[in-house]
Amino acid sequence: MHVVFGAGQVGTPLAMKLIEQGQRVRVIRRSHGEIAPGAELVPGDALDPGFCARACEGASVVYHCMNPAYDSKLWAKVVPRTLDNLIAPAGGAGPGPPPPRLERAP
Repeated sequence: MHVVFGAGQVGTPLAMKLIEQGQRVRVIRRSHGEIAPGAELVPGDALDPGFCARACEGASVVYHCMNPAYDSKLWAKVVPRTLDNLIAPAGGAGPGPPPPRLERAP
């Protein structure tokens, strides 16, 4: 199971590529909304460490593809917390295959 946190400009193409390669994909996003066809949606907040741990259960690989709005004060507050919340459960995921190669859009 590949767990992708974020369903924007990076997370969606990554999830699509993984699905094309026959991988199981769980997409984590804050709200219900569109995700790559064939992916499992789990809505939740990456600022909640308990949620992140539950969302990563069964993962072989965890991807951080979140991109909060750029504001230096917001990033200073949010980015370290989300990283910490993903690193802890990802550490138990074990080594996985290398990430898929994403081609540059024309």
